[in-house]
Amino acid sequence: LSLFGYIWIYRQTKMAYTHKQHTIQAIHKNYINHFIRQLRQHTENYIRAENNVNRTSAELSREQVTRLLPASGVEGVLIFNERKNVIYKRGPRLKVDSLYFCLQTDSSTDGVYTCPISNNTVLYSYIKTRMNGEALNILFYRAVNDSLARELEQLSGFPARFIPLKAPIPQMKGFDVLTTRLKDANNIPLMILASYFPSTEKKWLNLLQWVAIAIIIIQTLALIISNSLGSMASVSARLRKKNKLLARISKQREWLLRVLSHDLRNHITQIMVQTDLACMDKDLPSDLRIRLNKIRSTAELQNEIITHVSLQTALEGGKLKLKKEKIDMENIIKQIRSTFDESLRKKQLKLCVSNNLNGHKLVVDKLSFTQNVINNIVSNAIKFSFPENTIHIESCVQDDTYVRIEIRDKGVGIPNKLKNIIWDDTRKTHRDGTWGETGTGFGMPLAKKFMEAQGGRIEVESVSREEDPHNHGTRFILYVPYN
Repeated sequence: LSLFGYIWIYRQTKMAYTHKQHTIQAIHKNYINHFIRQLRQHTENYIRAENNVNRTSAELSREQVTRLLPASGVEGVLIFNERKNVIYKRGPRLKVDSLYFCLQTDSSTDGVYTCPISNNTVLYSYIKTRMNGEALNILFYRAVNDSLARELEQLSGFPARFIPLKAPIPQMKGFDVLTTRLKDANNIPLMILASYFPSTEKKWLNLLQWVAIAIIIIQTLALIISNSLGSMASVSARLRKKNKLLARISKQREWLLRVLSHDLRNHITQIMVQTDLACMDKDLPSDLRIRLNKIRSTAELQNEIITHVSLQTALEGGKLKLKKEKIDMENIIKQIRSTFDESLRKKQLKLCVSNNLNGHKLVVDKLSFTQNVINNIVSNAIKFSFPENTIHIESCVQDDTYVRIEIRDKGVGIPNKLKNIIWDDTRKTHRDGTWGETGTGFGMPLAKKFMEAQGGRIEVESVSREEDPHNHGTRFILYVPYN
């Protein structure tokens, strides 16, 4: 089992690293394709408008040409005649002779093209028209240079470079590189976009792999040695050695889990940040936005699993110290409303609270009680409730030791096959909510462990919709120490 656990953690870490690389590459590529689409769109709009004018006139006047130009270009607009005289210009200054040469040798009248000018490469599209009997070339352009590469680096946090199609890919010390061929609307290659990623992350990933293999070998050898020990007379000594060995292995496993979880969480956080940045682009294609949202949802779920496993390991290992203090129930209620106000509003649910503690205060660790007990139960109540229903929270004094807090909903209820195993973290208990909400199945086992660590207990009563279609729902009852 430990072998499969190590393999799973390593594969998840490697997948997170790969997903991050491809996400950054997609951000870089989409950012440049945005300019290519704009160039093409400007040309198509101009041709459409020119055709409308030509229905009544064989040639365009200078005023008509100026009116047909877009109010704001991608970066610049340039009009020149066959004698290379500039008729109109807007945007950064370019060498007309160089653009004229590229236009005469490399391009046709349809598509988006590249042209090297000094240390820059220019993306451009163009059309030909006539004005007062004279042939004109109208170009829409965007310079692709180190300045644009810096824009990409500011957007994603990772370097990028633009390279001609036949040029070698430059290497950067300490970085790995992924390349993408940028193409125009006619699927004609324009240039190569190179995205660079720090190679240190890959080195750490390989190091973690060898650490995991070394620990597995140590475990295997240790078990073989321990199982090959002598006769019945040495049973006691063997047991002492084995216990020490298992304690050492447990510490090694805990260390490996902590290191891998930390690195995995960092990768997942990077994925979430980068997908959020990518989705901020208003011109992002809908299919890419859907894929990015799916990546983010998966990353959030993986992050939640890591958090639950880390908390459970720390609690069971005695390394998570609870600091009990006197807490007013009204503060708990305010925290619930603040945390779940948006979720309640979206699902059109009401929260009805009845506090009858008469000034008595709970004696609990505030952070773990609210985050790992109350929030887990209220979140489940929202998840499994139907829209326009009410969730009730009621509290009263039970006896000299405990107050009773009841959280009740009229949701789908818990099926009979799950009622006896919802506290078991080794069994599969997660279900989708009434709106398809996903979960991990770790919430209830963790809530029970934290309640017992607080000196209290938790019980559940539930009737599923299959048992009673009219009177169904779930009631969680908390018995919490008070002053």
